[in-house]
Amino acid sequence: MVYSCIKIICIFQREKGDFKNTNDNLKKENESLHQEIARLQQVLQEVTAVNKRWQRYNNDRRLYVQKLLATIQELQEQMNGQGEAAIHDNATAKGEKMCRQHNEQIQLLNLQIKAYTDDWQSERR
Repeated sequence: MVYSCIKIICIFQREKGDFKNTNDNLKKENESLHQEIARLQQVLQEVTAVNKRWQRYNNDRRLYVQKLLATIQELQEQMNGQGEAAIHDNATAKGEKMCRQHNEQIQLLNLQIKAYTDDWQSERR
């Protein structure tokens, strides 16, 4: 009977030690999980900060591109307006030049006609 009591006491102490070891293991695992949660929260904060900076950069870049496109369109419209004015001015200048040339040719032809008419009339007399 003493032997049985000793055996029971040994079994009880072993189980008590197992419970203690299990409790210690759970505490260590719990602490490890808390550390992992803290690390992941830190990573999340860093990623969120980087994401916010990226969004600001992306918005600034988009606004800059829109501003450039508006400037390009404005310059193209100015160039088209200047081009049309230049074409009109050029056409007007060409028209005036052609008109002068035609007037000079008409005067030359009139002089030639007068010279031929004078020659013809002098020969007729």
